[in-house]
Amino acid sequence: PMGQTSSSPRPDAPYTRKGVTYSSSGAVTSSLFASIASGQIPPSGSPPSLLHRGPSMSAFAAASPCSKYHVLVVTRSHVASHLDLAGAEGLEVLDAMVSLGESLAAKAEVADPVLGFHTPPWNSVDHIHMHVIDPKGYVSWKGWVKFAGDWTPWFCSAKAVRRRIVKE
Repeated sequence: PMGQTSSSPRPDAPYTRKGVTYSSSGAVTSSLFASIASGQIPPSGSPPSLLHRGPSMSAFAAASPCSKYHVLVVTRSHVASHLDLAGAEGLEVLDAMVSLGESLAAKAEVADPVLGFHTPPWNSVDHIHMHVIDPKGYVSWKGWVKFAGDWTPWFCSAKAVRRRIVKE
């Protein structure tokens, strides 16, 4: 099912890994990004900046931005990564994330934003989050490398995710 990942370890006691707390059975009990998206805790950007809170997703400024404009769009319900998006439901989630990201970028006058996801194990939090980045505002070459297009094993553009889901 969407949101479940087979790569999560299953120890005998509850544990936390990459911002997600799991029960001893492996079920998700809490997530850093779900808590931010639902308003239980504030985002930790500098300054903290919640840009959108809706019924299915939220958006906030990245805590460690790589560009002058770097926003994260997250789902309110737990989905581990872009690899868990599948079928019509996965396309619906992806399209909603892209629509929100493009809308926020347009409001900030960011033309042609980079929209994409880190692929596990290179993701920082095991809760799907789409990066919305101004490609003209990178603060270092490392940001450009970390968030480069379709072709790296660690970062996948929203367009590439869409192509994968449609092919399945």
